[in-house]
Order: sequence, then structure tokens, then C-alpha cells
Amino acid sequence: MGKSGYGVIAAVAEGSIAEREGVRPGDQIVSINGHVLRDVIDYRFYGAE
Repeated sequence: MGKSGYGVIAAVAEGSIAEREGVRPGDQIVSINGHVLRDVIDYRFYGAE
């Protein structure tokens, strides 16, 4: 998680769904399925849903 409390995308696989949908390195993950992320535990918990 970055200083802002959000996860930062480090890399995007070429040809992936993420690349096709416009996700780019440096983008921030601010929520998953409508759940705002406060820390890495939230990221792991909501990412597993």
C-alpha cells in the first residue's frame, strides 16, 4: 500500500484483461467491489471475495 493508503499497480501483463480495460502501472486501487480499502488486510480480504 502506498502512503495514501491505496494499493499502487506495479505492472500490467501485456494482453491481459486489465490492460484491455485501461489499467496502467501507477494506477491506485481505491476500492474492491465497492469496499474502500484502508490497509493491506482489506485488500486481501475483499480481493478474496
